[in-house]
Order: sequence, then C-alpha cells, then structure tokens
Amino acid sequence: PGTARLTAKLSFSRDDIVPAWSAVPNPDNFFIPEAQATPDVLDTYQASVTWEAALNPRLKSQVTFRYSDITARSPRYQLRNQWAWAITSQLTARAHIGGAIELPDFEALYGGLALDYQLNSHWSISAAARFYRDTGEVVSAGFNTAAPSLDSYELSASVAWSNGPTTLRLGAGIYDTDYDEPDEDNQFFANLYQDRDYFLGRFALSHSF
Repeated sequence: PGTARLTAKLSFSRDDIVPAWSAVPNPDNFFIPEAQATPDVLDTYQASVTWEAALNPRLKSQVTFRYSDITARSPRYQLRNQWAWAITSQLTARAHIGGAIELPDFEALYGGLALDYQLNSHWSISAAARFYRDTGEVVSAGFNTAAPSLDSYELSASVAWSNGPTTLRLGAGIYDTDYDEPDEDNQFFANLYQDRDYFLGRFALSHSF
C-alpha cells in the first residue's frame, strides 16, 4: 500500500498512404466539381501519462491520459481508469472504463468487468463482459468508407491450466455489433456495416524462460 508509479511516453510516426479524393467547387465550371486529393503522408504525435498505485493490500488502480494528433485532424483526448481488486485469495475482479473525444463530433465510451477464480494451484476459470460505443469514424472527405456510429458488446468465459512457467488458456464467447444507418456520403459501402453476431474461440499458450 502506498506504492505508486508514474509513466510518461512520447511517440512520433509517419505513414505514407494512398490519398483519398473529394469533390470541391470548380471555379471554372460550376456544374462539374473538381477532384481534390487529401494528404498522402500522415504524421502522428502521441503523448500519454499513466499513474498506477496500490491503494490498499487488495486494491490497485491505474489512470491513463493519452493525447494524439494526426495530420488534417483535430487532436484526440482519451482517459481510461482500470481497477484490480483481490476480493479473496482465490477471487479477483478487474474493471475498466474509458472514453475519447475528437472534434468536431467524435465521442467514444467503453468499459468492462472480469472475474478470475483460482480453483487450485493449477486450474482457474474466468468470465468477462465488455462494451463499446462511439459516434462513428471521423470523416475527412466526401466519398468515404467511414463507419457510422457503433454499439457493441462481448461476453466470454475461459479456463486456464498453469504449471510452473507454462500456462494454457481455452475460451469462448459472443461478440455483437450494432451499427447505425450509414449517412448519405457512404451508402455505397453500407454492406460493410451490417449488424453482425460473432462466436469467438480463443486458445493461448504462454511460457516464461
């Protein structure tokens, strides 16, 4: 208890991309718009600060703030809070909630809860639920593939076997996506954003040397 850690990160990346095209007014011909390309190089600047602290012998909290700035877009601000609570020596609860905003109209909210139960020295089981909601991808051109607003959730369960440095985990779950109706600029891509239900299967192997 009382132990804390502060982490700060800075990063920069540059991507060469295929430009998109949008129609803009043509000064020489009002009836035939002119095609204008968006940038073909994207620079991304990111900075984050994370504060992690043990609040008491059973509870740990982590708060992360992230700032990102991409060429031709407004800055995006993200805030996330995570918790880990050792309810008993066998049962642990983990929770997180977070959100992001980007002008002019992007907002996102997400969260989740997971429970882990240690059956014995080798076997454990877990159950988890997550949700995500946003107002749709940022649109920087007229004709585009930007996704409309999205609501989604996931429910899953898993069982794990551990022996020394080796852990095997097998899990299954469902994942549901619910898209809003695409706007008039991307009706051509409407089939990309049909509501879909997925069945998830996961197998994981980890080994520490």
